[in-house]
Amino acid sequence: MWINHLALQSADSTILTATSNSAASGAFPGLSGLLIQPAKAGASSVQMALDLPKDTKIVGVRVCYSNSGATSFISQISLGQVKDPAAPDTVITDTTALTSATPVCVNSKSIKPPLRSRNGAIILSLGVTADPASKILIRGIGVLVK
Repeated sequence: MWINHLALQSADSTILTATSNSAASGAFPGLSGLLIQPAKAGASSVQMALDLPKDTKIVGVRVCYSNSGATSFISQISLGQVKDPAAPDTVITDTTALTSATPVCVNSKSIKPPLRSRNGAIILSLGVTADPASKILIRGIGVLVK
């Protein structure tokens, strides 16, 4: 199930910005998507709440992306489920570094047991290792459902 990857927002705009104006970067000629531009080196993330049908069972995440260099990359894919504001979130994280310099789509590790949207809001987060010397282009994101 594809989701609106252009809705991802930076968790810390002092480290990186996320914009849909990828053509202006010059780093990814002919490609469109969400451009992640580091302002300074550091770790940060882009995140969004998922708007899913009530009985969706998520078993993974698919990320389509490209990096303009080796110094900025997606360092992790996380899903957090908010069950109750007073209770800790359930967080599932895949720390496989996504470092491809050519456009590619990859699946996260499988989630067992699946996250169920009926159990509470789900937040998708992509951890980013950022360096102003390179950019990341998110071409698409989907949730793998059962």
